[in-house]
Amino acid sequence: MKGKLLVFILVLGVWTVGWLGFPQQTRGQGPIIATGEQRRQIAATPILERPNRPLHVYGNTVRRRYHRRLQAPRNRAVPRALATRAP
Repeated sequence: MKGKLLVFILVLGVWTVGWLGFPQQTRGQGPIIATGEQRRQIAATPILERPNRPLHVYGNTVRRRYHRRLQAPRNRAVPRALATRAP
């Protein structure tokens, strides 16, 4: 019981230091609702080159799907040894 409590406190402490120890801009997140010049700049940027932002589900999904397609294709063919059924 003491071990689990110690691990929990340690994880909570590391998470708290990581969350509070760095300013928001270093985490790569800007304001959720862009206004003024920042909004015009984002609108002028192609959707695939925009940064991921919280609550922007459509744009984030489009970027993720696009970048996943650029990765090397996987061989999805099933090897013959696995495709045959053993009696």
